[in-house]
Amino acid sequence: MAVPLLHRADHTLSPFGPFEPARRYWRGRDPEVDVVARSVDGRHVLVGEAKWRTEPLPEAEADAKLARLRAAARVLPGLPGADGRDVVYALFVPGGGESPGDADDVHVVDARTVMSVLR
Repeated sequence: MAVPLLHRADHTLSPFGPFEPARRYWRGRDPEVDVVARSVDGRHVLVGEAKWRTEPLPEAEADAKLARLRAAARVLPGLPGADGRDVVYALFVPGGGESPGDADDVHVVDARTVMSVLR
């Protein structure tokens, strides 16, 4: 519910939106993607992984999530409307501070950001 509103937040993901409502995506043996949404202007597609846990996400697990996101992005050209769009990666987590070690292009969205746009 928050994805179409994330452009309202003071967040690194804001300039890429607004986004259309997000959906999950999977097909056959392709990787499942928790969050997929096109930007309203049609230039971007958001590909996200959601992880709910009470403790911070360990770096190794965050890196694994990033690898999964990148693998999922490779199958997105089969998704209607995703061809030719720039992929924007996001990792949705409960707390702040989690970030894949070598991923400057992954936007970490915490629960506080999600809740702030839903108010």
